[in-house]
Amino acid sequence: MDIKTISSIFGVLGFFISIATFILTRVERRKKLLVELYVGDTSEYKEEYASYTDDDYAEVIKIRVTNIGGQAVVINPESFKFIAQDKALLVHHCDWFGLQKIPSPLNCGSSLEVAIHTDSFIDLLGFKNLDQYCNSKDAMKTVVPLYVSVKDHGGSKFFTKNFKYFYFVHSLERIT
Repeated sequence: MDIKTISSIFGVLGFFISIATFILTRVERRKKLLVELYVGDTSEYKEEYASYTDDDYAEVIKIRVTNIGGQAVVINPESFKFIAQDKALLVHHCDWFGLQKIPSPLNCGSSLEVAIHTDSFIDLLGFKNLDQYCNSKDAMKTVVPLYVSVKDHGGSKFFTKNFKYFYFVHSLERIT
């Protein structure tokens, strides 16, 4: 092998390395949001619920959105949505907490939380029709998968399907 052949091999190898680096940096810099659900109470929303006292805290279902991507994301506050039992629960259907506190933009590594009353969640998504199965024999028929989504201002949708609501015991569970 002469020096010209070796330099040609290194040139081609360098070209492929530069293409791989370009692709990897694009993958690292894409928008990526982690959407999670958990149960909390209205104590974190005192200014939105100023008339409540410590004895009046109500249970809420919270959506936590964490930016784990490489870019800041501007969340559309009107795009939060629950879907269960072929019904959709949108922001304008009932009162939500935390919508006024959504940071714009949501920086890398930061998160936000919005919440909805558990009673509103149950009523508006039609869980009351599962009352007939609320016995020890048919209890597993009250496990309903949840789909939660949110959009950014560009229209990109971020969602999760990893949760279910167990209506018989009023429990929110992660599917693992």
